[in-house]
Amino acid sequence: MERKRRFAEIALDDEFTERQHADGSEQNKLARTLEEDDEMMDEILKIVDSAAEVAPIDTGRLTTLVATLEKAILKNQQMRVKYADEPRRFMESEQAVDEAVKSMHELAAAPYLYSKFVRLNGARLFVTLLAHENTDIVLDVITLLNELTDPSSVMEDENALELIETLMDLNVFHLLIQNLARLTGSEEDVRGIYQTLGVLENITEIEPEYCLRLCNSTKILRFLVSNIQKNAFNENNFYCAELLAMFLNIQNSLSESVGKLNIVTILVEVFKGFLRKPIDSKEQLEYCENLFDILAVCFNLKEIKSSVIETGCLLMLIRMIHKKRLQFRSGALRVLNHCLSDNAENCREFIRQKGLKAIFS
Repeated sequence: MERKRRFAEIALDDEFTERQHADGSEQNKLARTLEEDDEMMDEILKIVDSAAEVAPIDTGRLTTLVATLEKAILKNQQMRVKYADEPRRFMESEQAVDEAVKSMHELAAAPYLYSKFVRLNGARLFVTLLAHENTDIVLDVITLLNELTDPSSVMEDENALELIETLMDLNVFHLLIQNLARLTGSEEDVRGIYQTLGVLENITEIEPEYCLRLCNSTKILRFLVSNIQKNAFNENNFYCAELLAMFLNIQNSLSESVGKLNIVTILVEVFKGFLRKPIDSKEQLEYCENLFDILAVCFNLKEIKSSVIETGCLLMLIRMIHKKRLQFRSGALRVLNHCLSDNAENCREFIRQKGLKAIFS
């Protein structure tokens, strides 16, 4: 409370200092209002001092929240069946579901209750809602899942891992990736994609072994590559490149699957776009670093390494070095190290294309 009081005092001190620089008439006005300021400060401090602390969620409240959500879902299902052709008739019940989901956000601050949440069937209710017809509800559930699976929260309590394990048992990956096809146009959809990628990152960071299951049982790799291929730098494409690099570093064996998606050809085209104009942000630079990471891992695979010439990737890497673009030089050299090692043909072509001259000139 002393800290709050100090903030209030600082605010008024700053206002007083500003007024000291005013002209004579303003200073007279200041003198007349000093007493009012004192009274205002007293009122502010009374409000701050009397503000009730928000009680943390406990088992009883969690039980109530889950029961409310379950009841709202059941009511909504009944209304949807009864008034299938009259959306207005079940709209109120959908709002109740949405509000019940949003009320669960406080659970994210209490990972010690995750296991209780699982036993109350809360996780199952969330996964069920991922298939709901109303995408607004789906997006709210995904946002909440992103908060609940935050590694910094989950690792606070060993019992919190039960939530992750339950989500996996309920096939949450499949439903999340399935929903990506529904999120295509609006600004809300764009945020929904970002939140979905966040859930995938959280779970695979908490338990890297789940990465292989995610990539082998869903179309996430195709989704990530297709978004990078759009060659339009934005927050979601940046995230896609970051996740793909992360997955490949966790599981090098995924290189074969990524290679079949023509990743080398796609990244050559993306890099060509960056070579035509200067990189003007740290985000773009980090994006390119992720793309270099993807190439480096993929070129560890013999089959992909042999494509470096025909895809034009080798010439592109030499060009990056020759143009003395410092932003690209380190990444290009790193990728060259991977695509030239143990491949005599690539080395000969590198020399023919004056790669050594580009490095040492």
